[in-house]
Amino acid sequence: VSGNSGCNNYSGSYELDGNGITFGPTAGNLMACPEEIMVQEAAYLANLGLATQFNVNEAGQLVLSDADGSPLLIYGETELPSLTGTTWSATGYNNGKGGVTTLVSGTKITAVFNEDGSLTGTSGCNTYNTSYTVDGSNISITDAIAATMMACPEDVMQQEQAYLTALPQAATYAIQGGKLELRDANGSLLASYTAVSNELAGTNWDVTSYNNGQGIVTLIIHTKITADFGADGTLSGNAGCNDYTASYEANEGSLTIGPVIATQKICDVPEGIMEQEAQYLAALETIATYTIDEAHMETRTAEGSIAVDFQIAGYVDPELKSALENATYQSEFTQSGEVTLENGAYSEEAAPGSATQTRVSLTDHIASGVSSEGRPMTAVVLVSDPGGSGTFYTLHVMEPQDGLVNTASILLGDRVQINSVEIVNGQIVVDMVQAGPDDPLCCPTQHVVNTYDLQGDQLVLVNSTVVFDN
Repeated sequence: VSGNSGCNNYSGSYELDGNGITFGPTAGNLMACPEEIMVQEAAYLANLGLATQFNVNEAGQLVLSDADGSPLLIYGETELPSLTGTTWSATGYNNGKGGVTTLVSGTKITAVFNEDGSLTGTSGCNTYNTSYTVDGSNISITDAIAATMMACPEDVMQQEQAYLTALPQAATYAIQGGKLELRDANGSLLASYTAVSNELAGTNWDVTSYNNGQGIVTLIIHTKITADFGADGTLSGNAGCNDYTASYEANEGSLTIGPVIATQKICDVPEGIMEQEAQYLAALETIATYTIDEAHMETRTAEGSIAVDFQIAGYVDPELKSALENATYQSEFTQSGEVTLENGAYSEEAAPGSATQTRVSLTDHIASGVSSEGRPMTAVVLVSDPGGSGTFYTLHVMEPQDGLVNTASILLGDRVQINSVEIVNGQIVVDMVQAGPDDPLCCPTQHVVNTYDLQGDQLVLVNSTVVFDN
């Protein structure tokens, strides 16, 4: 029997005799959580040891009872994991020396078998990807495995090499309960895994504050820290200057991260950015629990102190969104030179007496931050259709001045495709696809990243980088 007792994972043995059941001693890891969780965990494990009989009631619940028939523990049935779409965390691997061994302490190996036939994960130090096919219980994993090239301690690198060598030898797989086993053609065990419940998989966050070792602090102005939780158990992001990566495990409110590996760039501005980065990366490895409240995630240490606070990437406060949907904007496409939206849209006659309408609407591309001049601002994109063949996208800066005031705007282009809008280091970064030199306006193919700076009441294009030009 194995499971999670609220804070720690546990495992042990059990015996059945008809409806009778007895559990042997259990062993588990030794992570510490807030006191009330530890009290709950102790009570749960004590009840498990007292159970002598079981039954499944009319509601489909498993009930473990004591010798007098008093219920001790009641469980609801959970959906069993499938090979695909599940994050599998390795519990052991074949070391190539004739046996299966446990993982090096503090390391994590994962495998995610995706529906498209790709296999991704972390191999203890690096992330890896390859492909696989299945036929019934048979499995074949391609030996052309691509991996990142980070270096870790020698024992971790040896473990990684042995694991990646074992994977292509897999011939069969079996799932029993929440466990997965890969075996070779002779039936020898190559790797064993447990399914990991992971509601964080595929979520992207921005850091709003963190514990610097002395207290909770917000980010230095003009800096941004991101965190992307991958389905393969890999956390990646930018810590303000350097990119970083780490393994993570999230399970019903518990969260462990580490070790963290980062690139080695040195940034000089703004002042204090390298110290902030070091403090943030250190705070990540102290996280023990997390809670999510709508668009916000709070993480805490084992002692209950706040570690890092996150906000969903691209989150827009509902009150701000409503204000933007009903604000007044500069517009070169309306007769008055401005437009006041109502619930995010506006229309008027293209010309007096014309049946053609000019339509303006707010897009979902919204980003808030501080300008290079230290002014709070929100950048938004409007789309205008004057009634002809063109569809024009414009970038607007809204500033709080007794309400929201449109202080600057600039044309992004005709029939462009906006991918994202962000405020980075005080400047507005627009990722979009525009018409290249040989493109018709209908069909843009040139991928560019444009950077705009708010200078007084003007938006100035300060950099344009062509990412891809078809």
